[in-house]
Amino acid sequence: MALCGFNEKMLVGLKNLFDGAIEHGIIARAKNKGISVEEQFQNEFNELSQWIYYSKNISDGPTQKIIEGIGLLIAGLFEKDRLRGISKYKEGHLKEGDFLRDIDDYFYGALKGDKDEMPKLFEWVNKNLEKYKI
Repeated sequence: MALCGFNEKMLVGLKNLFDGAIEHGIIARAKNKGISVEEQFQNEFNELSQWIYYSKNISDGPTQKIIEGIGLLIAGLFEKDRLRGISKYKEGHLKEGDFLRDIDDYFYGALKGDKDEMPKLFEWVNKNLEKYKI
């Protein structure tokens, strides 16, 4: 990612995390509880809200960032998967990986990794959101 680089191993790890979060946290839990996927999404959003809120109480700064960050990551993923439809999660997760790789390529290519160009990076992101939408 910007400021550290991005590689295939990272993309595979994120895809596995994303797929596992949906397959276990939403699909399997909904089935095991005998509730709809929509109900399970709502349960997860409620839990994640609390996770993010209370993670701010962690006294170790780096640990706090990791715990809060994973909650924000999964919450964002669940929002996208809910909007695009659960049946499209695998395709969506591949697109997310493509988007992350292209963000990284743009930052280190067109912007030459210059942190002062970060505003341009996020202008590019906003201009290209539709291209990666499922």
